Amino acid sequence: MPLNHPVYHKDETVLCFHHDILYEAKIIALRLSDPEDRKSPYEYRVHYKGWKHTWDDWVFQDRLRKATEDNKELAATPQQLLTRGSNIGSDDRQSSIPARGTKRGRDTEIEKLVPLPAKGPVSTILDHYFEEEKPKRASASDIDVLEEVVAGIREYFEKSLSKILLYQFERQQYQMISNKWESGAEGYVDKGPCEVYGAEHLARLFASLPELIAQTGLSQQATQRLREELSKFSMWLSKHSDRYFSAKYDAPSKEYIDKAKGVNSQDAPGTATARLFEMDKQEKSD
Repeated sequence: MPLNHPVYHKDETVLCFHHDILYEAKIIALRLSDPEDRKSPYEYRVHYKGWKHTWDDWVFQDRLRKATEDNKELAATPQQLLTRGSNIGSDDRQSSIPARGTKRGRDTEIEKLVPLPAKGPVSTILDHYFEEEKPKRASASDIDVLEEVVAGIREYFEKSLSKILLYQFERQQYQMISNKWESGAEGYVDKGPCEVYGAEHLARLFASLPELIAQTGLSQQATQRLREELSKFSMWLSKHSDRYFSAKYDAPSKEYIDKAKGVNSQDAPGTATARLFEMDKQEKSD
């Protein structure tokens, strides 16, 4: 018998940190990190709920949390961005980057909006990251990978903003803003989601990206490389959070609140992946 005992057990549902984000997972195996040392710490093999098994990983206890209700409130919330983001009160920060799986509509209780156009739009954030990261790449092929990743983030954001990144309370704001860029209103010519929305909504995309990537069918090597690239970007954005995140949210007018509450929620059951691609199919069939 080992001299220490595992804190978690096989088949237990837990929460596991993956690149500073908590996700629901299941322990599918455990072992001593050193089979010859019965005092060595345990390692746990986890399977992230809804992900392909290529993402299964051996982790130490410090990356795991019990699946309590309090901990679930933190699930799929970018922790570094929450803790280093801005001077907004804790309630407001929770409304800006919520936990997937918590009750949608908490934002309607706070009734505040991210200021738009963003002080640091997604297009600017991606351009800044590329320019800062490019000199660190040793070869032309590494630069090509960086270009592809940045372009991919931009495309994912454009495609997913209105489908999975907005709260119900924000949909009226989106309708008003999108009408401006679609009509070419003054100040909105040649603009779109990436030129108007910023870090707050980009952080929400990163909470959904692992789930979306898991459905792409990439090879294990390509998936691992992509994970590394996204991790670098997440760390960079967290480091520069004061530069891009809004310090204050806007309080909308009573007229806006009344209209927003009359807008039907576009949330659909199922995962972010299912909602995104189901709505994409609907667009193509129209």
